[in-house]
Amino acid sequence: MAETINCGDSHPQGSALVFSALFSFFSGLLILIVLFFWTLPQTSAQAATPSRTVAVGIISRELNAIMTPLKIKGASKKATAYAKYIWEAHTKYGVDPFLVAALLCVESKGRADAKTKTCVGLMQISVPANMQWIPKHFPKIKTTKDLLKPRNNIMVGAFILAEATKGTSTPRQALFKYLGRRDEQYASKVLGIADRMRSSKK
Repeated sequence: MAETINCGDSHPQGSALVFSALFSFFSGLLILIVLFFWTLPQTSAQAATPSRTVAVGIISRELNAIMTPLKIKGASKKATAYAKYIWEAHTKYGVDPFLVAALLCVESKGRADAKTKTCVGLMQISVPANMQWIPKHFPKIKTTKDLLKPRNNIMVGAFILAEATKGTSTPRQALFKYLGRRDEQYASKVLGIADRMRSSKK
């Protein structure tokens, strides 16, 4: 009589071995994938934006270089303060701090009291276009006088830039939206200053 093979006893052991082998394989593969991406260079904003200390130093130096020839009183101290406000805006709204600083350079050259018929402050915020919604997002900014304060103006400008960045594929397009019109020369000037700061060393 043929000997009966008890298959039920051998399957669990074989299945366990197969499962163990598969588990080890995929665990090793997962570790390799994690290590691969961990060692890749940082990209986008992470790669482009240095530490707070370095960024503030670079921005402060750039602003001071623009403000000093205009004989703005306390240019160095103000440049440092503006740089810190810009970094604060960067951390709050996720905007490129060098792009914000470059906008400030082009829009006002660091003159906090800069005014045109419609725009005011460091970031040249358009009062007719923005003053209706600003108090809703910035409860402490209720008047044009409030908007002229350096920190307030920078924070509002950075917020507008952050909103302009949404739905656009390039910083240039975001600058067009910030300005309210397509101006290639304006955008190139701002981007050039931002690139110079980004490539600077403290």
